[in-house]
Amino acid sequence: MKVVQALARAAKCVAEVTCLGRSGDPRDPYQYARADDLVASAKDALHSEGLLVLPASSDEKPEAVGSGAVIWLRQTFNVVHVESGEWLPFQADPWPLQQNKPIDKAMAT
Repeated sequence: MKVVQALARAAKCVAEVTCLGRSGDPRDPYQYARADDLVASAKDALHSEGLLVLPASSDEKPEAVGSGAVIWLRQTFNVVHVESGEWLPFQADPWPLQQNKPIDKAMAT
């Protein structure tokens, strides 16, 4: 499947950023990748492999916790290989939503 092969190549590119940081400079004394670097690198890697990540479904599930409640956002995406038309579903880990608080930038991305 072309979509699986493309995902494997994209994952390898992102793994390199995780090890060396976005600049890839081994002389960098900190040698860590910032979250923004990982997001940008993942987008670049997916696009260079001809992959799109499209939202497929989303729902919210309330759950009682102690005397309160947490609402869990559950999302499913389709990873599409544009050239072949092949696609795979991807279910993201549930994300807790809190009332009257903004969604974290990692979630918004």
